[in-house]
Amino acid sequence: MKLFLFLLLSSCCFGQIPTNDLILWVKADSAVNYSLDNRVSEWTSSISNHNLIQSNNNNKPIFLENVQEINEKPCIQFNGGSWLSVDFLSQYEQPNTFFIFYNNRRTGSTIQGIFDGIENGKRNTLSWASGIRAIAGNSSMNSLAYVKSQPYSYIINTIVYNSNNSKMYENGNLKSSSSVDSNPLGGFQIGRR
Repeated sequence: MKLFLFLLLSSCCFGQIPTNDLILWVKADSAVNYSLDNRVSEWTSSISNHNLIQSNNNNKPIFLENVQEINEKPCIQFNGGSWLSVDFLSQYEQPNTFFIFYNNRRTGSTIQGIFDGIENGKRNTLSWASGIRAIAGNSSMNSLAYVKSQPYSYIINTIVYNSNNSKMYENGNLKSSSSVDSNPLGGFQIGRR
């Protein structure tokens, strides 16, 4: 099983980070390259050479220091028009597990991309669309989903993409279990697609 870990802030309440098969680990208090106006151009993985990048200044997320809601820790803010992406230059077959700590401040019914693949047919997707939905491949016919109103405060979503035995958790509680397509993952972006 391959693991992908995103900590949009630091000092989260994880006991032991699993490092076996860990493909990507990014955290907001480490290895974030940003400009004087706090626009993030690169978010370097703590465990591999798979770095998330953005070269277009208009699409760069913002690095925030000392965020009050998370005990004065840093985070990276995506605004719906910003994203960072990585191409793995190889394929990771399922099972793939993602851990992500984030919040959603949007209101209304606009679909919000949290992360997504970079190639059609080789996608693992997490988004908000009248609730939280995880999709593998191109079809939303087979997806993991649960109802959650936006905006919402910080949560940890764990998504296990494993064909017929896929699961999605919020803060350790199972929220959805279903089948998803068995497509591999070749890269992804965090933020909007």
